[in-house]
Amino acid sequence: MIKNFIFVIALFFVFTFIKAQSIELSNPDGPLTNGALVSINGDTAYIAAKVHVKNITLASISVKVKKVEISLLSGSENTFCWTACYPPTTYVSPSKIITADTEDSLSFEGEYYPHGNVGTTAILYVFYIASNPLDSVGVYVHYVSCLSHINELKNSISAFKLYPNPANSFVEINYSLPNELKDASFVLLDILGKEIKSIRISGTKGTINLQTSSLAEGIYFCTIAEGNNAILTRKLIVKH
Repeated sequence: MIKNFIFVIALFFVFTFIKAQSIELSNPDGPLTNGALVSINGDTAYIAAKVHVKNITLASISVKVKKVEISLLSGSENTFCWTACYPPTTYVSPSKIITADTEDSLSFEGEYYPHGNVGTTAILYVFYIASNPLDSVGVYVHYVSCLSHINELKNSISAFKLYPNPANSFVEINYSLPNELKDASFVLLDILGKEIKSIRISGTKGTINLQTSSLAEGIYFCTIAEGNNAILTRKLIVKH
């Protein structure tokens, strides 16, 4: 079983980053849609998440960042930098001015310290206009601290695709896994990290047909796991 997430902060900031008008996000791998999930595997010492923040308006804007801790791995710490770097107890940053039609690719970094522990911490970062918090955009980051062989397994997974996504009545999960992946399972989690379904995976290639008609509309997380260790996660949107 994958350990259930702990919901630790008001739902307001989890669900209201839906009206972005002034900000776009990206990372070194490319653009990030509003509410995107980024899963970053690393060792048990330090993991970093870079996010680029672009002002897409024709005027300067003042941007703040709010950190929302969705789930914390026991014994770990997390911090973030935006204009400066802050201690773990800071959840809202000061404002930073971004000039018109300009991307800031240097200021924001999520910093995660597992302190030798193996597991997953999930954090939502919300970037918003200081004078209008509803003009906002968010990105979920899963920091996955793992042993070296878990990193190797992630890099060797050649397919883990969900279709359709958003899903209405069903979703197909196509996977192609390395031979060395043992005790593999597919795990469906809701937005709070509660396990909805777990399916053992046999063989290295196949398709899982998952009915979603009985699921409430919203965001879910689909994970390929080895035992208790999450290897690779995808975001699933259910919309009826």
